[in-house]
Amino acid sequence: MKFISTSKFRELAERGDGDGTGVSRLARVVRAPDDGNRTVRFVLSDGSVDRMGDSIAASGWELDAYRRNPVVLWAHDSNAPPIGKMTSVFISGDRLIGDVQFASPETYEFADQIYRLITAGYIKAGSVGFVPPVPGRQQSGQ
Repeated sequence: MKFISTSKFRELAERGDGDGTGVSRLARVVRAPDDGNRTVRFVLSDGSVDRMGDSIAASGWELDAYRRNPVVLWAHDSNAPPIGKMTSVFISGDRLIGDVQFASPETYEFADQIYRLITAGYIKAGSVGFVPPVPGRQQSGQ
């Protein structure tokens, strides 16, 4: 999947060319404990307008398909192995919250590097990818 700006997605959707594209959304680290379980909590979305001009109410997230395969990718790269898995994803008030458990150094060294950069404070955010609905087109999984 290719991630593009909202305006570009809307332009493609109006032409009927939105398939295979999505929009990225900023996710913030809220807790990165160094307690050995390699899990970091993120605010994945909070309904505010992001840098791409998008806003999703917490109640608008459809998570059933994601929960069946809750992988966490680095930079939306679906050709690379996942760096972790989402062990918990839930709505709390107006926020979508998720706990990411990063792969161990023995499993995937690159994932460990990202985990260490987060716990050291060098990476403070991530990006949630989503595919906005295309007007007049039935979404997959429906």
